[in-house]
Amino acid sequence: MIEKSIVPTQRGGHRVFDDSQTPFQRLCATKTLTEKRQQEMQSLMDQTNPRQLRREICDLLDKLVHMPGATGDTTEEVYTTLAMPAKV
Repeated sequence: MIEKSIVPTQRGGHRVFDDSQTPFQRLCATKTLTEKRQQEMQSLMDQTNPRQLRREICDLLDKLVHMPGATGDTTEEVYTTLAMPAKV
């Protein structure tokens, strides 16, 4: 049960929240996924290393930032530009 309520006290009150869950856990709790799809997603989640995934994303973003860009009034051939090695 998802609950966010304010419990009144003499000093104004405090918030009460439900137990923390991952988005995947919340999705599974809705019972909208088939058992097969839930198992597929669970398997994918088990195979995913968040730290490694973050490293890969950062490396790709770094390559993207260092890709050549258009300058001034110069027209560039897109396919040639994209084929150029990234400056790292």
